[in-house]
Amino acid sequence: MHSCPRCPFSSAKFCKVVWHIRDHRHDTDFSVMCGVQGCAKTYREFESYRRHLYRCHRSYVDLDEAQQEIDVDESGVEVPRLDTATDGTAFDGTEMPCSSSFAGDTSDGRETACSAIIRSSDTVHDLALKVKKQMCLLFFRVAEVHKLPHSVTESIFEDFKGTFLEIMTAFASQVRQNIPIESTGAELQKLLACDFLEDVFQSASTKSQRANFAKEHLPYVKPEEHHLGVNETFQYVSIPRVLENLMVSETFREQLDKNFSTGQPSLVFRSFYDGLLFKERLSALLEDGAQCTLFLILYSDELEIVNPLGSKRGIHKVIVVYFSVLNIHARHRAQLRCIHVALVAPYRLVDKHGMNAILKPVVSDIATLETTGFSVRINSATINVRAILVAFSGDNLSMNRLGGFTCCFNRGRPCRFCTAPYATFGAVSHEMDVQIRNRHLHETHIQGAKVNQPLSTALYGVKGESPLLSIGYFDVTLQLPPDLMHDVLEGSIPHVLKHVLQGLVSSNVIGYSDLDCITSFSFGAHDRKNKPQAVEKHFLTGKTPYKGTASQKWCLFRFLSLMLGDDVPELNEHWEVYLLLRRIVDLIFADNLPRDHLACLQDDIRYFLSSFVSLYPGHIIPKLHFLVHYPRLINELGPLKQYWCMRYEAKHQYVKAIAVRNQNFKNICKTIAERHQLLQSYELCNPEFHNSLQTTKPRPLKEEDLAPCMAEVVSPGVPVWQVNSVTVEQLTYKLRDVVILQKGLLPTFGQITHLYIYCGNVFLLVNVLGNTLFNRHRWSYVVQKTGEQKLVKPTDLASSQILDLYFDSELVLRPEVMLTD
Repeated sequence: MHSCPRCPFSSAKFCKVVWHIRDHRHDTDFSVMCGVQGCAKTYREFESYRRHLYRCHRSYVDLDEAQQEIDVDESGVEVPRLDTATDGTAFDGTEMPCSSSFAGDTSDGRETACSAIIRSSDTVHDLALKVKKQMCLLFFRVAEVHKLPHSVTESIFEDFKGTFLEIMTAFASQVRQNIPIESTGAELQKLLACDFLEDVFQSASTKSQRANFAKEHLPYVKPEEHHLGVNETFQYVSIPRVLENLMVSETFREQLDKNFSTGQPSLVFRSFYDGLLFKERLSALLEDGAQCTLFLILYSDELEIVNPLGSKRGIHKVIVVYFSVLNIHARHRAQLRCIHVALVAPYRLVDKHGMNAILKPVVSDIATLETTGFSVRINSATINVRAILVAFSGDNLSMNRLGGFTCCFNRGRPCRFCTAPYATFGAVSHEMDVQIRNRHLHETHIQGAKVNQPLSTALYGVKGESPLLSIGYFDVTLQLPPDLMHDVLEGSIPHVLKHVLQGLVSSNVIGYSDLDCITSFSFGAHDRKNKPQAVEKHFLTGKTPYKGTASQKWCLFRFLSLMLGDDVPELNEHWEVYLLLRRIVDLIFADNLPRDHLACLQDDIRYFLSSFVSLYPGHIIPKLHFLVHYPRLINELGPLKQYWCMRYEAKHQYVKAIAVRNQNFKNICKTIAERHQLLQSYELCNPEFHNSLQTTKPRPLKEEDLAPCMAEVVSPGVPVWQVNSVTVEQLTYKLRDVVILQKGLLPTFGQITHLYIYCGNVFLLVNVLGNTLFNRHRWSYVVQKTGEQKLVKPTDLASSQILDLYFDSELVLRPEVMLTD
């Protein structure tokens, strides 16, 4: 039995599977590994893959085709030979009989929208419908995947239409000249007339016709336009309908994490399932009536879609709300296709009508999803699905406005987790020093705001009610989590680095010229793309912010210890502040955090804040103060990294690209919402979570060339391929990369020397790096190369981190707890 590597389709006939893979050729990020007789070659074009099969595995293909000259399945579908190209020509250029293509059914027996099944019993009308489907799908791929304006795409297709009609008319004329017209049937005569081709293009020529096609044949959710006044509209995409389309997909349902317990506290925080919020509150919402429960996270942000320095700055500013499903694995959740648009509105409507009016449809649907949910039919059975909102993420300004808190961060009481005044932040290093906000206390503050809002804002930092209070189980004092990207990467890290470097320069430990090493440092392959910007003198001496992205600031923070470690003496007081923050960042960014580390984190934060205030008095900012609450929030919500905004910020690039490339701002919110939904409907045709293996420079090996530990694994006669790199589960392994073999107080590392593909499985041959020790001053692991070799699979590794080796002996890890669970 042969299987498609991109969907559940399988067949006893290899040719059927190959021609089924052809229907995936327009999928986003299409790639397929050969796999025949262990071949590890990867192709991104179907035609290249098909030609490879016939040229390199002809004996295998001929054996499959020889079993039956033309395979016909139960429904009468002919399977063409693989040496026939899709344009009807053989590899040597000679003409071949035109054959129909085969597309397998999906796992539930329905024909997919991306299938082009042309059966021998099809009429001209059937053929026209299927050609029209393919033309529309091609239009969506060109327009939506590449974000082209519809006017540009329509111009391209108009030229394509003329060329295509001329070719088909000339082809039909040649057929009529060589076949007696009286011997042909009525259907063939209608086909050769080519009259149906005009209708194929005409039915998809306008925007409304293409939208109707998406409604009928694709999982398309039309944005709803809501009116707040004259020429005051915003776009909302129904969250329940999008979730319903997701639940229909078997591949999506397979990725749902349903392994949770509501009993004893977890020893390790791995997800929101392990936090007290879920165990003590949200789990009580799970009822027997729902066979499946989805846990959601929402994100909101204001977005400037034009040049922020141009004359139109602020005019076209919009507010967007995204959502994603929290109980799927982070490697899938991070894909932009898994981040869905819920709302797009002009920002001026927020100022005029408030967040309550804008978020009304969102809040209404979220409340309904928890109480009644929705029903979806799967495999001839109807199941009830509920959805629960776990958190609402965003930057501090958005979250304070959404929660009804004050939006001024340089005076008053700006913290949404406690009532501490801004002026006392420097004296606060533990939550025992402040009054923690909770649901009951917040309700009291809201009542005060109703009586006297200015006084309530001054005394409590509360301006009024949050629109999220309509969701009965939602607690705005807890479920608006801090964002590690804004608070730490873009806030705390550059602020602390500025004062640490300033202190080192002022104490003559280093000079300004020593900072040139930041731009001259040789980064490894995995860190080079985030190479930080130069640290200018005016950044240290003035109020100029450090330029660069969040990833670049993170990269500078991680590698500063290697850049300047040799120039700074050990136990330097300024350097100790930097190392304390390194320890804190490693813990709060960890994907898995043992519960007993929370006490250590709390002590580290207390010591760090005390040291910072002592060395740099008067320079505590709110983002540093928020660190005080992190241990409690991790205990309540689980690891905070699952709520960060890094990937949501990446989604902004799609919104900006649509606006910039279309250059039509008449109703830009409607344009953004409609274009995104067309793209989503196209992507949901084939929702792929597990991409096939992708390799570079594969070459077969002889048995005598195999390493001894690999030779013990293979069977005689079964081919083994060696590659330079391989991508599996969104992770790319290359030669000389370093992986983590075993966690511990001193973890074990291995450097990849060979990459093998054997029977579709990936094997890493690594040289074990021994004599591990941790250099705290340089915050790196020091290792030595040994002669010991070990063969491992990617699934056997202790961590997903892939590292570069610096100076032949040092490793700088990304934040992760190395102690075993």
